[in-house]
Amino acid sequence: MEYRIGDFAIITRLTVKTLRYYHEEELLKPSRIALDTGYRYYNSDLIYIARIKGTLRTWECFFVVIPENMLLKFKCLSNNCSTH
Repeated sequence: MEYRIGDFAIITRLTVKTLRYYHEEELLKPSRIALDTGYRYYNSDLIYIARIKGTLRTWECFFVVIPENMLLKFKCLSNNCSTH
């Protein structure tokens, strides 16, 4: 399922302003941006990630930007470990 930024903000308990900031800083990218309106859309896979980042923010933790290819490798390794 896909959500517009306002709906995604409600679901994740983050503000629209925070989501825009996360996008600008490449901490959480929308799944797509509509070319005609510029609206940001987030899919349901991002809800968990957004909530974790929101929780860490309340604990005043800092984020480290991980390149997407490293994240994919991590996910792959994680999936392999869970099957053993």
